[in-house]
Formats: sequence, structure tokens, C-alpha cells
Amino acid sequence: MTTIIKTQVVSTVYQEFYNLLNNNISNPHTGRTHWIYPNYPEEDIPVNASNDKIRNYFPIIIVNSPNINWTNFTFTSKKVSGTIAIEIHHTKSKNADNYADEIINTIEIKRAIMRADGLRFIQLNSVDASDDVIGQIIVHVRTITFSFEYLFEKTQTW
Repeated sequence: MTTIIKTQVVSTVYQEFYNLLNNNISNPHTGRTHWIYPNYPEEDIPVNASNDKIRNYFPIIIVNSPNINWTNFTFTSKKVSGTIAIEIHHTKSKNADNYADEIINTIEIKRAIMRADGLRFIQLNSVDASDDVIGQIIVHVRTITFSFEYLFEKTQTW
């Protein structure tokens, strides 16, 4: 996995979650290796194509950059508290729910590895549901939000 680094908290926390999902959630696409993204893909969705081609574009998973907040923990250490949102986009509501369950379970069973890499107190905060329309297709979106903490030694500035 990825060891969390004080000077690169945002990127290493992101990489920890991205790698965990990329290595443990099986890719449902044939012939398409990339389906987990850092933001909504910039490639064109074939909106004018047949509905089957649009449906074949999904599912996609988006691991968003974490939101973090630094606070003092002790006189010599600081704590980063943060959240990270993971989105599942699928044309079938039940399948979006199944992927949400798989992601939640994967993070739950890999918590010890994530703790060894520096992330503590990983908790599921929420699972939200919404829908988008692309062409004539309804895309079901599940947003899973996790919270976490990371402790590190303060930089001494005397």
C-alpha cells in the first residue's frame, strides 16, 4: 500500500484509497482496464450512441481527493482529520448498491493494513444516493464518505 507522508498528506491519502480499491474491486469491463478515476472522466461519453453503448461505459468509480483539517494533538504532534468521498456511477441501481457494499466491505477488512500505513479511526460516515441523466439513460450514483485520522510529529521551528 502507500505509507502516509506528512509533506504529502493529500496525495498519499488519496493514493492509499485508490490503490486499495484498484487492487481489490474486480473490473467488470472487458477490454477496458481503466474504470477507477480521480474525477469524472474527461473522455466523451457516447451520448448520441445507442443506449447499449452508453450502458457499456458504466460502471465507473471516482475516488475524490480528501478534505483534510490539521489540528494540534499534543505539544509535539499534530493530527490530520479528514474525509474522502468515493462515488459509484452505474446504470442499474441494484448494481450501484452492490458496488457500494463491496467498497465498504473492502475498506472494513483492510483497516489493519491502512492503519499500518498511518491512517487511523477509519469510519463510514454516510452513503448517499442520487441520479443523473446522460442522454436517455438514468445513471444511479452512490457516494460513500469515510472519515479518518493521521498523526504526525510537528515540525520544530525555533
